[in-house]
Amino acid sequence: MTTVIESKGEKIEAFCKAIEGIDRFSIIALAKDNTVFVIEDSQKEEDELGHQIEIDVEEVISAPLSSIIAVLNGRNDIVVKGYTRIVGYYSGIANWNKSKIGELRDRANGQYGTGGFTYKNQDERLNYIDKH
Repeated sequence: MTTVIESKGEKIEAFCKAIEGIDRFSIIALAKDNTVFVIEDSQKEEDELGHQIEIDVEEVISAPLSSIIAVLNGRNDIVVKGYTRIVGYYSGIANWNKSKIGELRDRANGQYGTGGFTYKNQDERLNYIDKH
């Protein structure tokens, strides 16, 4: 028999209990005017991509709890879509030609006047660009 959770408060409480029951996760804050849960992943280093996860409260209320927990437990660090502003506006890079991808890679490597600045997680960014 499956228990039906009726109210928003019950869904939020069930979510919090579920997170508490997973050793690697802990809720560390309710941010952005109480609209976002901030969850810490103890399996990631403090400066590592994915160490903190934001989950919208409305998502907790509307999505099945089992789906949210499954995503948290099985997640990989991925970029859902690559966007950049090289062309003067934000644009997806999935359908770009090799020349435009090369320009993006050059910029990501610190060329084109960025003064040698490198991004945190630079290797992941470059690997993502190379796949497209």
